[in-house]
Amino acid sequence: MQNLIASLLLLLASVYLLLKYMPKATKNRIKIYFQSLHPALVPVLDGLSKQSDGCGSGCGGCASNNTASNNHCSKPQSPEQTIKLIKNLPAQK
Repeated sequence: MQNLIASLLLLLASVYLLLKYMPKATKNRIKIYFQSLHPALVPVLDGLSKQSDGCGSGCGGCASNNTASNNHCSKPQSPEQTIKLIKNLPAQK
């Protein structure tokens, strides 16, 4: 029984990671396939696709799509950054 539960958890985690890092076009094809099998899955599949859209979705949308919702993905305005140097404090005894 424990092996069955562990196997199911491993399967669910694998499916989650696969869906998270899958390209958006492939996700859409899978969504269309499952919608034709069972139309009641439409809200669930829409929720999955909305949650995983972003920089890690594999769609390349961050570079080409700088909308207000993707501000966390946007690149810095200039390649230069200010570096503050902090002196090492003497060790306390």
